Amino acid sequence: MSSNLSGKNLYAILGIHPSSDQKAIKEAFRTLAKKYHPDTNKGNKASEKKFKEVAYAYEILSDEKKRKDYDKLNNFNQPEPKKTDFSKENQAKQAYSKQPPPQQKPKEKKAAPPPPKKEPETPFTETFSKFVNDVFSSKSEPAKKPIKGSDINVDLTITVHEAKNGTVRRVNVMHTECCPVCKGKKIINEAHCKKCGGDGEITSHKTILVKIPPNIKQGEKVMLKNEGNIGQFGGANGDLYLKINIEKSELFRFDDLNVLSDVPISPTEAALGTNIMVPSIDGHITMKIPPETSSGQKFRLHEQGIFDKDGKKRGDHIVTVYIKMPKNLSQQEKELYEKLSKLREFNPRKEAGNV
Repeated sequence: MSSNLSGKNLYAILGIHPSSDQKAIKEAFRTLAKKYHPDTNKGNKASEKKFKEVAYAYEILSDEKKRKDYDKLNNFNQPEPKKTDFSKENQAKQAYSKQPPPQQKPKEKKAAPPPPKKEPETPFTETFSKFVNDVFSSKSEPAKKPIKGSDINVDLTITVHEAKNGTVRRVNVMHTECCPVCKGKKIINEAHCKKCGGDGEITSHKTILVKIPPNIKQGEKVMLKNEGNIGQFGGANGDLYLKINIEKSELFRFDDLNVLSDVPISPTEAALGTNIMVPSIDGHITMKIPPETSSGQKFRLHEQGIFDKDGKKRGDHIVTVYIKMPKNLSQQEKELYEKLSKLREFNPRKEAGNV
């Protein structure tokens, strides 16, 4: 202990009572430290001295061991924690026992007779004694019922191919659980728990391997049991729910179990017909374009869509074709189109009733 402060009342320096708890000590120190800090009292020797006294007082009183030694040395009697009143406990037991409490006898010159032998406790006495023990030794807090941990919801984006065929993904999940040090009480020895910072719970990250089943749809959820937040007081863990988002594709759209796509064809392919390769969720497949195909015409590829949950029913792949003209026509191509136009007079607007 500093010789300059020897014999001084550290509680008085902080302006608190000797029975103050750690929270009051900390609050008092913060207030005085801010008031007498050298940065706010530049050149003031008295404030600098006061600041050192406050800092030293806090150093001693904020440490449980140092505070105990200081109190003992300076005769400061801290209020002790409540203890079981054994005298009341004994009185309660004796009141319902067949054996009366021992009585003090007046002093006699003759030697006192030996005390009578204690009768064995009856079953009722034993039962009541156990009841009394339970009452006097019960904890201040009642037993708490098990609480199930909360569920965790996470969005997971997968590709169309993964949605069709299934996949395995690594998912990072943030868990919240009761602090293992303070058991959720937030305070240890009248100070904030250092492990959780006084929150009563800690957060940790966990990586989980998740199997995504095939033929899953947009917005569906995959549940992983007991992978949610930790339960309290012996309760079960919550569950983890993965909400599936299927990555938007430039090639495909979806209508329930059906897959939709648009495919361009050339004027020649539309006029004469041909076989073309069409991208599907299973890869490329061959599709026949019949002669005289119009732009916007739809073709249904049977059972090339998505399976239902049971894998028994499968949708179709509907392909819409549109005619795409080539750019930068050569002179020869232009002459051929001119000849073609003279061979047959065709006005599609007239057929549509737009003329």
